[in-house]
Amino acid sequence: MHRNHEGLKEAVRETRAGRYVKALDLFEQNISACRATADEATRRLLSYYGLCLSMVWGEIDRPLTWCREALETERPTADLFYNLGMVHLRAKRRDLAFRALHRGLDLEPDHRGCRDTLDRLRLRRKPVFSFLERKHPLNKYCGMVRNRILGL
Repeated sequence: MHRNHEGLKEAVRETRAGRYVKALDLFEQNISACRATADEATRRLLSYYGLCLSMVWGEIDRPLTWCREALETERPTADLFYNLGMVHLRAKRRDLAFRALHRGLDLEPDHRGCRDTLDRLRLRRKPVFSFLERKHPLNKYCGMVRNRILGL
């Protein structure tokens, strides 16, 4: 069990560093021993594991469930809200990601992941055709073309 514990700690460190493929490999080598329990520590670990599954394989449903369950613990953390926010982004739910990341900043105002991600999300260029809605297909398509041409 000691080896599993160290492997899981390393997996969390790799996840926090954004090295999701390496973290996913570590999780898959070590997580089977603790998945049978439903304690707070396991739910927190599954939040990180879910983030890795989402970022590497594009999985959404299980990671969202695990991230939400981890937040039901007695002491939710900014990291757990960050994990949920990133999975929401992967699911293309920008509105829910914003909410989760802001809740993370409420708990820890200097959380680098939440702050950096929110800063990136706020950087939106003006629509190509201001008289059309941002979501209009013509704006979306021309915006993609503009970004490719300009290398953005």
